[in-house]
Amino acid sequence: MDEMPADARTKEAKFAAKAAKTMQKAARKLQDFKATHKLNPYKRAKLANAFLWGLRDAKCPTAYADELTEWLTLRL
Repeated sequence: MDEMPADARTKEAKFAAKAAKTMQKAARKLQDFKATHKLNPYKRAKLANAFLWGLRDAKCPTAYADELTEWLTLRL
């Protein structure tokens, strides 16, 4: 059985920690946004689509972009 190299595990753990911190910050910003903007279903879909394509244009992996967009959509 092949094990993941120690430096790869460290990089993965650092990425996970950084991602969790970023998601917490994004959740706070999303709460502030929701408090000041009232979005109907069309505007929510338009925002989610713009978010998704922004991630894809930034060369984010498709599966990860879809996961982040779903996270955003569920919290709108």
